[in-house]
Amino acid sequence: MTLVKALCIAISMYSKIPVFQFRWKEKEMRFAIVFFPLVGAVIGAAEYLIFKLLSCVEAPLPVMVPVMCAIPLIITGGIHLDGYMDTSDAISSYMDREKRLEILKDPHIGAYAVIRTVVFTEVFIAALAALIYFAPELMNIWVCGFVLSRMLSALSVVTFPCANRKGTLYSFSGKKDEGFNRPALIIILCETVLLAAGMIIYDHQGGAMVIGAELAVFLYYKVRSEKLFGGITGDLAGWFLCLAELWMTVVLAVAAIIIKTTFV
Repeated sequence: MTLVKALCIAISMYSKIPVFQFRWKEKEMRFAIVFFPLVGAVIGAAEYLIFKLLSCVEAPLPVMVPVMCAIPLIITGGIHLDGYMDTSDAISSYMDREKRLEILKDPHIGAYAVIRTVVFTEVFIAALAALIYFAPELMNIWVCGFVLSRMLSALSVVTFPCANRKGTLYSFSGKKDEGFNRPALIIILCETVLLAAGMIIYDHQGGAMVIGAELAVFLYYKVRSEKLFGGITGDLAGWFLCLAELWMTVVLAVAAIIIKTTFV
């Protein structure tokens, strides 16, 4: 029953998918993070289904791309984009660590959050349009990236230092009692290795590009979070997730353009 409740907590926390409500306990919360990738699986499945349906009716790119960009926001309620915006404001403030952490807690939106989100959206739309136009066959591997990004995010939650011990993310990390959530770490590592292996087997080049792009962002996330904030927060985890999904799309799109324009 603990795992079932942990699953419901993960879905309730990281998506708008309705589940039955109950009082959350620490024992269940510390295992919820291992089910976080399932939200990515739902997003990936929805993206693939919409892509196929719109392709069947020959929907033009100006229709297909905005719809597909909206799917993650509809399913998650924008929780990760909110973290991206808060973190953008904090990083762009060039203040000291304490002030940056205060900005993350500020419910108001700043100019840098708006600017960076507009740029993020434009780049994502352009990259996705290029990917669909030049290499629609890579969409199979692209949708897997939504699962992988959440596995890496979950991995950071249980292994990276937390910037504070009062936030929701600290409760989900399972570090309160033991200082290290070993069971969750083992499960997440197994999930990640199996998915990465499956992606490489299915598509050597596409899988390697998605994995490489997200791992590069993962390392960047670790360095920047520890340097600027002294650890991670829920907002920083959302910031990473958005960047990982953006850059996997950009890398696939650039590769598709180069291959199609050079060798075809």
